Amino acid sequence: MAEITEKELRAVLSRSGIDTCAWVRLSEYPEKDREAESRLYRQWIAEGMNGGMDYLSRHAHLKYYPERILPGAGTVLTMVFPYYQGNQGSGAPAEAVRESDIGRIARYAWGRDYHRVIRKKLRNVIDELRALSVGKGFRNAEFRGFVDSGPLDERVFTARARLGHIGRNGLLINPRFGSWVFLGEIITTLRVSGSGDAADSGPADAGAAGCPPGCLRCRSSCPTGALRPDGSFDARRCISYLTIEHYGPIPLELRPLIGGRFFGCDTCQEVCPLNCGIIPTAEPDFIRHIAGDGVHLSTMLAVRTRAEMEGYFAGSALMRLSVEQLLRNALVAAGNVGSPELVDPVRDLSRHADPVIAEHARWAAAEIGRRS
Repeated sequence: MAEITEKELRAVLSRSGIDTCAWVRLSEYPEKDREAESRLYRQWIAEGMNGGMDYLSRHAHLKYYPERILPGAGTVLTMVFPYYQGNQGSGAPAEAVRESDIGRIARYAWGRDYHRVIRKKLRNVIDELRALSVGKGFRNAEFRGFVDSGPLDERVFTARARLGHIGRNGLLINPRFGSWVFLGEIITTLRVSGSGDAADSGPADAGAAGCPPGCLRCRSSCPTGALRPDGSFDARRCISYLTIEHYGPIPLELRPLIGGRFFGCDTCQEVCPLNCGIIPTAEPDFIRHIAGDGVHLSTMLAVRTRAEMEGYFAGSALMRLSVEQLLRNALVAAGNVGSPELVDPVRDLSRHADPVIAEHARWAAAEIGRRS
């Protein structure tokens, strides 16, 4: 198998601004462990916990088998990219926003879309590794890079590479950066020599002691009870899923629990003791805000076209929303913050051609009236 040294790899990573990487040799990932993970995942799917994310079931046979994604794969490089930054602007937690015009945005979406930022870094790494391998006489080395949207269970591979552990909130928790991290991976036919993988001592910041014994802050604080006692989560109740991935109406019983959140939810991370004292990210694309930590709901309720959305959020993760999702989310947040100033734009939307938007507008108007 074609091989590069750990020193060579880390020099390539450094030039792309990546300093936290480890790897898993697939020959050292036992089949029994893979099958155990696969059984748990298939059971989660069978219980419908993936909600409307049908692609997760289509990926089930690939989740723990990189060789099925890239034939001949021998190594999975795993990387973490910190994104934490302190409160900006209005800065109040979602539960504290009342009688205001602010809809909250999860931290990961404040700046440039992380998919774009990290994919560029991974492309640079792959280009350099390909050139390096050719220079060493390995002309057939292959690579596949993924950021979040790939079929791998990236949390499991990153934990197996000892860059952290999977917490009770279901997120990868790194010792240096907490759970405020994006994950990226490169599957390759190359082998990396050295000590930075799961079989040896690992890099300096690898490993984790795990969640504090008995700590259930994330589960008890989850506004909708999406975190389950068995360590899994029910996407159908998760605010991040409901406000980003989900299309159609948000269930009536869950709407009041969403509070003033407009896009995503950070509660299970904000209450985690392992997220205390985290160093803020230095990534310029995350620090330069596009959406920021909140939006004016009155402005969002006036949006009607994709072009208007681009005027506010071009280059940001909020462009994942359709116009209909954006209006639906703004209406739920408006109904929960209860500001009388939002009554008129909410009522205007009660006559919207989309029945989902119209119904959410009638609900929001009734909620604002009740709170007033």
